[in-house]
Amino acid sequence: MQRNVKITSVLMLLILSAVVVYLTIAVEDKPNKQVSLVELKGNIHLPKDQYFKFAGLNDIQKQSDVNIAIIRDRLSKHPYIQKVDVAIKENRLMIDISEKRFEAILFSKDKQFFVTDNSVLVPVLPYTQQINYPIISNPKIENDILPMTSVLKQKDVVTALKILSAAKLVNPDLSDALSEINLRNGKDILVQFSSMDYPVIIGRGSEIRKILTFNTLWDYLSSNKSSAIINYVDLRYAEHVFLGFIDEESPEKDSTI
Repeated sequence: MQRNVKITSVLMLLILSAVVVYLTIAVEDKPNKQVSLVELKGNIHLPKDQYFKFAGLNDIQKQSDVNIAIIRDRLSKHPYIQKVDVAIKENRLMIDISEKRFEAILFSKDKQFFVTDNSVLVPVLPYTQQINYPIISNPKIENDILPMTSVLKQKDVVTALKILSAAKLVNPDLSDALSEINLRNGKDILVQFSSMDYPVIIGRGSEIRKILTFNTLWDYLSSNKSSAIINYVDLRYAEHVFLGFIDEESPEKDSTI
């Protein structure tokens, strides 16, 4: 009896193994016929030809067989790409990509990185387009920063990301106008807005509260003609906002930054 049970178990195991092998072969991407046209959708930050070059698709029309699994694998390794779908329809190679979401551009010494919504550093590649993102400049770097790694261990950069998030949550117009956060290598933080010619001095500490305070003045400062004579806005002192004005009698702006 036990022998019969053992034989049955072995047979069932062999049958299941055969089914798994069959299904693996059946769903595996097989080489396809020669394609005559390549179509790519979803690219924003790079021209199509740069993705074609990365995936080796520039002369794909000359290839007799095209393996979409290999193409998908190549494109998925591109630092800008989050997701990629590849298919062949009527001798047309159809590629649909989803690029990663970027929140800012980090400038550190001679290096430039995109910062993704997951706080990962992605190198800014040649021929990149559509780079209208806030700039994070001059961070105090505790360790060397490397591409494709998290930036969460860099406290200065994390502070800048918190400022960006606070501005986005409190006022979309404020967030859209925020053009640069200058961390000044550990000194008082300066924030620059595209609609203003003067900096906003955030200082250090309670950065989110200070952004909320500045938002209460945003509509007034961004629309008032008096902003033409403002030299800076200073938020470094608790519960107080100081405005520095240009000294018209002096050829240079007064500066206490």
